[in-house]
Amino acid sequence: MTDAAIELCNVTKSFGGTAALAGISLRVEEKDFVAFIGPSGCGKTTTLRLIAGLEAPTSGDILCRGRRINDDSRACAARMSSRSTVHIGGSEHRQGGRLALVSV
Repeated sequence: MTDAAIELCNVTKSFGGTAALAGISLRVEEKDFVAFIGPSGCGKTTTLRLIAGLEAPTSGDILCRGRRINDDSRACAARMSSRSTVHIGGSEHRQGGRLALVSV
């Protein structure tokens, strides 16, 4: 099995005493298309901010092509092809949720 393009391993993120993410694990392979859909406050944006390196996880590991990048998201950008993108954005879901996309 090859290393995933992006992998989250038992990642948690807390803000003060509030857990925004509790033990999330995710594996995104090359050319996968992933959509995070859910109600406000469920952790979609926090997950994407962790992947993009805009936030550091409280615990767990974020891997890019098998390399731990918790402390240096630029390492992931250097390992990805020029056609790979991480898009952090959203559009209103018809039932009021937010839609955020990651394309690797």
